[in-house]
Amino acid sequence: IAEALEDFEADVRCNENVAVLAAVGEGAAAAPATLGRMLGVLDRAGIPVLASSQQSSNVALVAVVPTAHAE
Repeated sequence: IAEALEDFEADVRCNENVAVLAAVGEGAAAAPATLGRMLGVLDRAGIPVLASSQQSSNVALVAVVPTAHAE
């Protein structure tokens, strides 16, 4: 993957100590503010978010957090 992304000056790294959280359901990601609300809840709980995504299919919101905060 790193070789394929050389033209984009991408930094590719792997981390095994992460968990993926997903809010899944029809229309879950329909409103742009929904991901912000989800990230706000995680922030208020003191959970650092390493990455997030709002899928274009409007079915899922995804956040990546450290494994230590996933339980």
